[in-house]
Amino acid sequence: MMPSYGSSITLLWLPTGIAVAALRRWGYGCWWGVALGAIGVDFAIGNPFPLACGIAVGNTLGPLLATVILVRTGFSPKLKRAQDILLLGGAAAIGMLVTATVGVFCLSAGGSLTDGHVRAWLIWWAGDTTGVIAAAPLLFVMNRVELRIILMRRVELVLWVAVIIVVGLGVFVFSSGEKGSPSLMLAFLPLPLIVWGAMRFGPIGTSLAIILFSFCAVFGSATGHGLFARTEPLEGVAILWLFLISCGILGWLVSALDAEKARAVESARLLEQALEEVSLGVLLADKDRRITHLNGGFTRLTGYSEAELLGRSCRILHGPETDPGMAEKLRSSLGQTGIFDGDILNYRKDGTTFWNALLISPIHDAHGELSGFIGIQRDVTDRNASEAALARS
Repeated sequence: MMPSYGSSITLLWLPTGIAVAALRRWGYGCWWGVALGAIGVDFAIGNPFPLACGIAVGNTLGPLLATVILVRTGFSPKLKRAQDILLLGGAAAIGMLVTATVGVFCLSAGGSLTDGHVRAWLIWWAGDTTGVIAAAPLLFVMNRVELRIILMRRVELVLWVAVIIVVGLGVFVFSSGEKGSPSLMLAFLPLPLIVWGAMRFGPIGTSLAIILFSFCAVFGSATGHGLFARTEPLEGVAILWLFLISCGILGWLVSALDAEKARAVESARLLEQALEEVSLGVLLADKDRRITHLNGGFTRLTGYSEAELLGRSCRILHGPETDPGMAEKLRSSLGQTGIFDGDILNYRKDGTTFWNALLISPIHDAHGELSGFIGIQRDVTDRNASEAALARS
């Protein structure tokens, strides 16, 4: 029932995605399973056994080539980087050149295809490429841990799938696809649902959304309904294929960017936790030397609370006995090199003094411009007292 050319060429062929996923996850040794599956399918739809074997050669070599490209280019099956999505799409497009070329050649040599070779080749290549983008990611990322996380939100998952089915049928089966029809705007409705799946259910949610919408779109086009039904079948096929590819790439890019954001947030959390647990006082200041961030070690060292220090100048720690010469040296060093390393007498909130071993370094933005400073503080009062006693003795 799918838009097809004869019985051997379809617009959406998920087994190519299954083949690529199997070869990438379990190794090249799975090639014989791919070959046997391809022979069985082609023989079952009525192709002579020699023709089925010939087509199976292309259906095996194509996924093998795509897998080799993925392995050689450092592709990660976890799909948590935007570059992995682009690598998968590129490898699929290149590898399926082999399946389409070998398949069309075999059909032509066997007398099953006498004209329209270019159109047949394009549909074959598009169907296999779309199949890889739709099916392979789901099998790459599916594991017990991911499934357990998703099932923790089972109510939301059921609601999400129900909304996808309703929207998919409404947009791609029961709407009108006539040119100029306002219903063409409905093609944008699946996009928020794909983003919903990517943000809430991770890679598996992205794959499920793409596959469900693909099935609805293909079914509607095959039965002459929906947005992509056209008087000229090839026009509808081209629009449908572009839609499926666009949804797949968009969904996976959102999923990858969300994963990168999660990694960045976790990295920032770990860094902040580490700063809180160290005994040294650590603060960040803007280029005007106003405090923008500080850790627990700094509040314990000075006795001030975070609210009392944020937005204030570090001069709040200076007092009557702070050496003016050392304070001027500090300001001069920051103005010239942005670096200061020395001891300065500071005051706590309760008025007691302590010797502060202060190390300040500049912070630059991505363009090399000064954006602020980081300061590390350490109470060396006891050390300085011991050195003074030793000098006197």
